[in-house]
Amino acid sequence: MTHPSILVVDDEPDLRTLMDRILKRRGYDVRTAAGVEEARAALDAYAEPPDLVITDISMPDGRGLDLAEEVHKRYAGEVDVIFVSGYNRDRAVAEGLIHADSNLLEKPFNPSQLAETVEAALRVH
Repeated sequence: MTHPSILVVDDEPDLRTLMDRILKRRGYDVRTAAGVEEARAALDAYAEPPDLVITDISMPDGRGLDLAEEVHKRYAGEVDVIFVSGYNRDRAVAEGLIHADSNLLEKPFNPSQLAETVEAALRVH
């Protein structure tokens, strides 16, 4: 049995490393990227689509929303995306950083919150 694969995209190295460790401890196959361009290269390197993408909403080389839309187009909506942000949902939606129905995990979050959000997203697909 293969473990669900997750691509974590965040320009903050400490947070990216933390999410990587938390998810690997829970048995997920995790790859990381420091931004949108690295994420595109990582997606190209997958033999099969990842099961989930977790992305920051704002990075120096692009927006998480643009990456999410690319993921949805590339995989015909079969790969879910979770956004992580210091913004709360209302502000992120108001500023056009996410859609109202997007999965959002607000920073700071604890390991259990990350795991629960991931498990919920994977159950949907």
